[in-house]
Amino acid sequence: VRWSTAWYRSRIADDIIFVASPALVGAGFFQNAGTTQRWGLELDLSGRHGRSDWYASYGLTRATFESVVHLPADSEVNPFATEEDELVVEPGDRLPGIPTHGLKLGMARQVTTAWRLAVETIAASNRVLLGDEGNDHAPIPGYVLLNLRSSYRLGAHVDVVLSVDNLLDTEYATFGVLAEVDLDLPQIAGEPRARFLTPGPPRGTWVGLRVR
Repeated sequence: VRWSTAWYRSRIADDIIFVASPALVGAGFFQNAGTTQRWGLELDLSGRHGRSDWYASYGLTRATFESVVHLPADSEVNPFATEEDELVVEPGDRLPGIPTHGLKLGMARQVTTAWRLAVETIAASNRVLLGDEGNDHAPIPGYVLLNLRSSYRLGAHVDVVLSVDNLLDTEYATFGVLAEVDLDLPQIAGEPRARFLTPGPPRGTWVGLRVR
């Protein structure tokens, strides 16, 4: 068994962050955001048993604002904005787009002398929407993905390879933003109309030859 671990902490004074435009999706600007802090832990394990190899990797990341910050916000988009169209960020609020927990697990087995099969799991916890620096809205849900890898040796120099990403065709999102657009969009139950999510890729399958 092989292992490694690391702990880190950084504290930035007068940090600069990207602020999403409350009026146009995808637009924004940079603004000073006082003090921010990021600390975390990384742990990696790997090993071999017989014909099987395995690994596990875990990451903890805590990224927060450490100052009171006033950001521009449209009260029609974000109901938690003030009457002056400001969003008040408190110390301890999470920075957008950064999951607190991340996990990767994988195992590969040499089934026969010619056939190798591997599976891996990728998991991430929820993350805050860009534009919700005050952490007032429901976050983007976390997700768990399963991937498959396989290869079969046809000869001394040729392998048939198979790769399947998101084997279970899980629906998930990797990014989100609060913004308003001048469109008559359908309302989803329980979701604000100004909530836009970036979907992750669906199941993808690739088959090919590898020549050495």
